[in-house]
Amino acid sequence: MLSGKIHRGLPRKILRKLYQSLGLGAVAMVFQACYGIPADNQETGIYGLVKSGADDKPIPGIDVTVQGFKSGHERTSKDGYFSFIVPRQKSYILKFEDVDGSYNGGLFKSKELTVTLTDASRSLDIYLDLDDEETE
Repeated sequence: MLSGKIHRGLPRKILRKLYQSLGLGAVAMVFQACYGIPADNQETGIYGLVKSGADDKPIPGIDVTVQGFKSGHERTSKDGYFSFIVPRQKSYILKFEDVDGSYNGGLFKSKELTVTLTDASRSLDIYLDLDDEETE
C-alpha cells in the first residue's frame, strides 16, 4: 500500500508529465472531446439582407437591433447585409430602422419582427417599404 505522502503527489506528477508530453493543443482537444465546445449550444448566428420592397435593391445604413442584447445592434453594410452572434434562445425580436437618414434620407418605414430560428433558417431576407409620409 502506498503511503499518504506518495499517493498525494502521484496525480500531480502524472498530470505534469501529461501536460509536458502532449502540449497545449492536445490538452485542448481532450478537453473538447470530454466537455464539448461551450459555444456549440450557447450562441447562434443571425444574419441576413435588408432590401427595398419597392425595387428589391439592398439598403445600406439601416439600424438593426436584436432586442435584449448589448451586442445586438449594428447597421447594414453598403451591400445591405447584417449579422449577429447572440445567446441561443427560441425566438428574437428584431427591429429595423432608417433612423438618421444619412444613407437613405429616412425614406424607409421601421419594421419590428419576432423571428424563430432553426439551424436551417438563420438567414433572413427583410423587405422595408418606403415611408409615404416622409416622401410627400
